[in-house]
Amino acid sequence: MNRLLLIFFVAFSLLKGFAQNQGNLNSHALGTGDRISYRVEEDGDPAINLTVSDAGELDIPLVGRIKASGKTAEKIVQEIKPILERDFYQKATIHLSIEQVNPNGNVVKVYLTGEVKKPGPQEFLLNEKMTASRIILKAGGFADFANTRKVKIVRQEATGKTSTFEADLKEVLEGGKLELDPEVKDGDLIIVPQKLVRF
Repeated sequence: MNRLLLIFFVAFSLLKGFAQNQGNLNSHALGTGDRISYRVEEDGDPAINLTVSDAGELDIPLVGRIKASGKTAEKIVQEIKPILERDFYQKATIHLSIEQVNPNGNVVKVYLTGEVKKPGPQEFLLNEKMTASRIILKAGGFADFANTRKVKIVRQEATGKTSTFEADLKEVLEGGKLELDPEVKDGDLIIVPQKLVRF
């Protein structure tokens, strides 16, 4: 009896661990080098392996290249399902799961220029929430003549368009208004202008 209980406990622990691991993978934000399994059930074909490119993209059959870095598998399914059902299928049942995570592929890079102590690229982990003020502090902080009220963030969107927005980091760092501190994303360019000096 004790032996049966022990076997049951071990099996339960293994299944629980597997379920937790699968849950972690499902919530994992993809990075370069990650390998996923992909198939559309209606095709009747076996699953194929796809790898996130150095540019952070997946080349999905019939869909083409899409931005995958920073997105979960579930998010990608939500994006490609309408495309497939619009152009190729009456209904598309997509099976997409993470097969292997690249331990070196989950590094995000943003670029700092202007009035900062250490201009240039700065890296952080993909799953780490990073904001404009934190990445600047990570780079040694602002230079002496930085205009901290008009920090610009330039971002290339998934559509290919470039968007620019401004952040008042003086209010963040001195006023404690963390809600004004924008989150930065992979490939962002952060420009810290010089404040005007009047004589």
